[in-house]
Amino acid sequence: MEIKEKRTKMMGEEKVSKVLVKLAIPGIIAMLINAIYNFVDTLFVGMLGNTSAMAAVSSLAFALMNQAANPYGDSAVAGIGIGIKAFVIGMFLILGYNQGFQPVVGYNYGAKSYNRLFESVKVALKHTTIIATVSTIFFLLFSKEVVSLFTNDREVIMVGARFLKAMSLLFPFFGFQQVCAVLFQGLGKGKQAFVLSIARQGLFLVPSIIILPRIFELNGVIFSQTVADFFTILITGIFAIKINKELNEENENISGIDLKEVG
Repeated sequence: MEIKEKRTKMMGEEKVSKVLVKLAIPGIIAMLINAIYNFVDTLFVGMLGNTSAMAAVSSLAFALMNQAANPYGDSAVAGIGIGIKAFVIGMFLILGYNQGFQPVVGYNYGAKSYNRLFESVKVALKHTTIIATVSTIFFLLFSKEVVSLFTNDREVIMVGARFLKAMSLLFPFFGFQQVCAVLFQGLGKGKQAFVLSIARQGLFLVPSIIILPRIFELNGVIFSQTVADFFTILITGIFAIKINKELNEENENISGIDLKEVG
């Protein structure tokens, strides 16, 4: 009972930013360890000089990128593979943060504490945008240096650096995308959460990879994720406007009922 009371007090009374950081830290650490493990593993493989091994990864996004880059040679495949591996670190930080954000959403929505719900969304957007923006600046400034950790091949470094910069262009909005996806999940809006969860890496990325390389060749592969991010941001914005309106209406209805009861 004491544990339950402490959790209730934390969720309902403590400063929202403090609660989010407290709950997010374990998720961030776990995701960061996973990302660093993958990063070091790829670095070790890269030292062996096996470009086909460097390109090996299990994600659907990489498999699609790998297939699309294959006609442009081993350097293109290796460069894009390295770029994805390195970029995952920034993504995992935000995904880890959102593991702490989700229970805060669920608790406050269930308790009809709309003010704290709105505040938690605002704080989460601020924190994740800062993380994404810092990651973007880092990869824009040090893309060549990052890729150079894996290989000395100048062509691979050139492709990998261009890919990292392309991935970074709209990454400051990644926090917005993920916070909204987690928000819908926490609110029990399954359809919207599902659409947002598959939008970036599936719904928009797949057609981008299929269409763009036919028009722009290797540049089409490099910027396919950027195009997918653009359309993901649009659909996320549409969903965000709609859910903000719905939540405000619910809040007004609850406030209206409370005023009548008080009267």
